[in-house]
Amino acid sequence: MKKLFFAMMIVSSYFLLPSCSKPSSDATPANTDLVVSFTVTANSVNVANNGVVFVDDSIVVTVNCTGNASNTLTNLKITCTDLTFNLSSGPFETALTGTSAVKSAPRWGAQGDGPVTFTATVTGSSGNPVVQTFTVNVMQIISGLQTLGNQKEAANNQLYSSTVINSTVGTATFGLSDVAAVPGLDTAIDFAYCTKTSLYYLVSPDDTIATRIYGAEWPNANEKITNWSKRNKTRFIQIVNITSQQFDKAVTNSEMLALLNIAKAGGEPNLSSVSIVTTQIYLFKTEAGKYGLMKIISPDQSWDPSTGTTLPGTVQLQIDYFN
Repeated sequence: MKKLFFAMMIVSSYFLLPSCSKPSSDATPANTDLVVSFTVTANSVNVANNGVVFVDDSIVVTVNCTGNASNTLTNLKITCTDLTFNLSSGPFETALTGTSAVKSAPRWGAQGDGPVTFTATVTGSSGNPVVQTFTVNVMQIISGLQTLGNQKEAANNQLYSSTVINSTVGTATFGLSDVAAVPGLDTAIDFAYCTKTSLYYLVSPDDTIATRIYGAEWPNANEKITNWSKRNKTRFIQIVNITSQQFDKAVTNSEMLALLNIAKAGGEPNLSSVSIVTTQIYLFKTEAGKYGLMKIISPDQSWDPSTGTTLPGTVQLQIDYFN
């Protein structure tokens, strides 16, 4: 607020005489606010607020603090919603002096997945702290070759799971007998491989093909999919804007994430079952909201010489799963 000050002279002759007043001026109060900002890098590359980092990236969190003569810096504390921050040794805290400071917390390797928020609390001599936050979204990409046996082959009946099972992180395959033997395992199954009228399919547990083959037609009553307490809704779509060669060349986390974004731009998965063709690329999304890209390497069949018939075989999938 502007305050206009006048200097006036009053003389003892009972007359109010005009005086020479000083020019008006703006008197700005001293700035007592602290200014706090983050710089976060992953493997020495700057990360934007709400940006993506990957599991096991080397994260450096730097806080830039600025005070002033009326409110000098006294303390900085950095906390994190991920307990692995600062090697599980608790929050980073250090005393500050003067009017400016740049401090970096020890390196942090991101674990788990999802948003992680850093909070910097800077205190000045006035005693009023300033709090600033910075969020990164941690993504884990699990890439590898999976082999699924067709459920019609009782000796090699496998289903695909991308969920953490018994503290084992990542993807795994299980049979219908495994699901029947382990309570709650049905909630982790995302899809299976099967054949129908000489076509190869990937099917979601809630699909009608799964209901028929693993329910009505499945010989072991205690293993039927209709007994499951939970049948996840996984959805698929064939991707036409990514070539087999592009898929093979994407080997780093950043390259695979870029490929996923291209695939998602081509359409959201919306099919509970999809017929598959060798070298084609498919995008899937689990009920938990996680995405995966897969390339069909080799759906094959096995020949039964005793009957002269072709039996369903196995399918090899190169899967990049974005957890």
